[in-house]
Amino acid sequence: MNNQQIINFIQRAGIIARLPVDLSLAAITQVADALLASPIEAVELVWSGNTAVSLVADLRERSNGRFLIGAYGLEAAEEADAAAQAGVNYISCERFCPDVLLACREYDLLYMPGIISIMAAQRAWQKGVQAIRLRTGGPDGPGFAGAVVDFMPELAIIVDADVQADNIGAYAQTGATAVIAGSSLFGSAEQTMADIITRARVLQSGWQAADGDGGA
Repeated sequence: MNNQQIINFIQRAGIIARLPVDLSLAAITQVADALLASPIEAVELVWSGNTAVSLVADLRERSNGRFLIGAYGLEAAEEADAAAQAGVNYISCERFCPDVLLACREYDLLYMPGIISIMAAQRAWQKGVQAIRLRTGGPDGPGFAGAVVDFMPELAIIVDADVQADNIGAYAQTGATAVIAGSSLFGSAEQTMADIITRARVLQSGWQAADGDGGA
């Protein structure tokens, strides 16, 4: 997929599942099956070297290629090279990293830097970025997300906040492209597939209901 196709996929998905940092290879089957059953088909993992490479391979195999997979937390070109070669669909950083942007261009990968202000979003766009990870939260989070969407409609804006069932609708109404969900999806290590599926469907219901009222 090219960058625009990846953005379109993310927009259709609406929710990107951020996998637990301590997700083991042994647990990947249950988590992947639960997400696919929900269905949530966009996932993101925190980059952790060789372990992340193995997780990407297992996610692709378990989903038969259905998952769109992102890598988060990279800050060096060498990490971006490894993630690209592992087969991820996008790379995201906590902040704008010029070296990672260049690596993503080399591999024709979508680059999604972390952004915390409208001015930073504008600068990222001027450097050729097509999608940003908007780091926000709190009671004013949806309002801020809406302001960024209104000011920078050219950008795909993926919200990284404490997204829960009671506020996901507010984020959908901003016109944001998608949201990243972590703690609202995943609980303890003893969490069952049924619990993941239930949580995912509650989030999806909230996103889709509000999105249908005028979101992106």
